[in-house]
Amino acid sequence: MINEVIQEILAAEKQAQEIKDKAENTALEISLSAQKKSEGILSDAVILAKQERERIAENSRQTAEQNYLKITGEQIQAANALANEKGELADKIGEEIFGRILNGSC
Repeated sequence: MINEVIQEILAAEKQAQEIKDKAENTALEISLSAQKKSEGILSDAVILAKQERERIAENSRQTAEQNYLKITGEQIQAANALANEKGELADKIGEEIFGRILNGSC
């Protein structure tokens, strides 16, 4: 009877060790899976961050270019208006000088 009890205790210890080993293996598999998933998430995050950075840079470049063209266009229009105004004034002065020369009132 003592031998039977000892055999049952040994069998229970063996079964407990098998359960423990299986649990450790399962825990290791879960840990490795989690590590792979976290590496994938990190990689995806890096890619998304790079894409977002590139998108922001492109939007900023386009906005800067649009602002540059707007400001430049406004400055060109102002310069053309000033040139036209001064050109008309120069024409009037030239006509007046020419008229004085022809009339002999110089």
